[in-house]
Amino acid sequence: MRWIKRSGITFRTKKYRKHAFYYFSSLTSIVIPDTVTSIGGSAFQDCSKLSKIILSSNLTSIESYIFRDCGSLTSIIIPSSVVSIKPNAFHGCRKLTKVTFENKND
Repeated sequence: MRWIKRSGITFRTKKYRKHAFYYFSSLTSIVIPDTVTSIGGSAFQDCSKLSKIILSSNLTSIESYIFRDCGSLTSIIIPSSVVSIKPNAFHGCRKLTKVTFENKND
């Protein structure tokens, strides 16, 4: 288990639980370290200013509503470790115009 820093707050985790960052309106960007293997549904729901996110290269699924109503998110890179994307994962992401899937061979 490693220390994770979020908006000046440091904590230890391997998983972000459901609603972990729910309505965290001041969150503009986040890097999910490779120690994180799971992020619960709606984890970033209503983070209206979130415009940049770098996902863990060990993440295996993208849960339902994980980025719901993240209105500032314009692009995202899905790591090659992700094997499933649940329904409505990007519901309400009106500015999301680019989704890139990493190639396992890169």
